[in-house]
Amino acid sequence: VLGAFPDVKLSVMEKELNEEDIILIWTDGLIEQSDVKGRRFGENRLRTYLKEHKHLSMAELTEQLYQRMIDFSRRELSDDVTIIAIRRKGTGLSSPDMGVVRGKSMHRSQ
Repeated sequence: VLGAFPDVKLSVMEKELNEEDIILIWTDGLIEQSDVKGRRFGENRLRTYLKEHKHLSMAELTEQLYQRMIDFSRRELSDDVTIIAIRRKGTGLSSPDMGVVRGKSMHRSQ
C-alpha cells in the first residue's frame, strides 16, 4: 500500500532479488474484480497466472494478465486497475524488463 492511509504502520523488509526474479505491484481493482456470479478474480487466480506465465516479457505478462481479468469478469471494471511488473535482468545496473497496464473504471458514483 503506497500512500493510501496516513496513519498506517508498515514494517520494512529487505529482500535480495536474484536474476529473473519478478516484482509485481497491483491495485486492489485487479483482485477484487468480480464476474457475473459475484466471484472475485482473487489472489489465487493471480498466483496461478504468474506461475504459468512468468516466462513472458513483463509487457506481455501485464497485458495478458489484464485481459485474463477482463475475460474472467465479462463486465466493465468496477474499480481502476493498475498492474506493474519488473523483472531483474542480469547483474549491476542493466535495464530491467518492465511492463505497466492501466484500466479505468467506467463506474460513476452519484
